[in-house]
Amino acid sequence: MLAGSLIDYDSIQKSKNHLLVVSVNRLEDALKKLESVNKRLGPAENQENPLAGIILTGKNELPESAVSYFEEHKIPVIMSMMDTYESVIKISQIEVKINTKTPWKVKKAVSLFQEHVDLRPVFDTEELA
Repeated sequence: MLAGSLIDYDSIQKSKNHLLVVSVNRLEDALKKLESVNKRLGPAENQENPLAGIILTGKNELPESAVSYFEEHKIPVIMSMMDTYESVIKISQIEVKINTKTPWKVKKAVSLFQEHVDLRPVFDTEELA
């Protein structure tokens, strides 16, 4: 996990698949830091996105520029009404049984998700406003 205020070149360069947890209030600053780090990492076509996803916290409105960034970089985003600290605590308490070393579990999870989760409200950006 990576807090929005702690984005730096060294932490992102050392590993992949970061989960960024950041308040909507600090999102634009976090995205600027990510862009700066990405420039240091080299051309976009030669690099993987270091983020596996973003959890946005708080109750404020999502900036349109952020939605464009998520779409351009194909980053999954979840919004939480909890504050950032509360969200990090909840996430760290999750016991994960699916990971990159269990591809059969990943396939099954994707299949169950596709079968049972209606994604239309997730992609309806008008509901975020």
